[in-house]
Amino acid sequence: MKRDEQEFLIQVYTQCKGFFSTGRKLPRDLINESTFPIHHKRAYYLLEKWIGRGFYEYGVSLDLGWLTREGKVEAIRLMGQMGPSSTELDNRGDKT
Repeated sequence: MKRDEQEFLIQVYTQCKGFFSTGRKLPRDLINESTFPIHHKRAYYLLEKWIGRGFYEYGVSLDLGWLTREGKVEAIRLMGQMGPSSTELDNRGDKT
């Protein structure tokens, strides 16, 4: 799994939690943000890839889906392995 895929999975996990919670973002919202770091076509490809791996499900539209239990477990595993992202380093001001 490439770094951008790992970061996207973590974003979906952390920002799209709780199917019925208020203020919840959808994968579509993440993809359409002006600061989203990857091309939207790659994001849709990754969502389709995650379906094949059992990480993601959707109903009507691909970008309105949710992570499965397996996807959540993978995101949690990745959060434990990854260091700070480049944007986190930029925001902190130190690039060491």
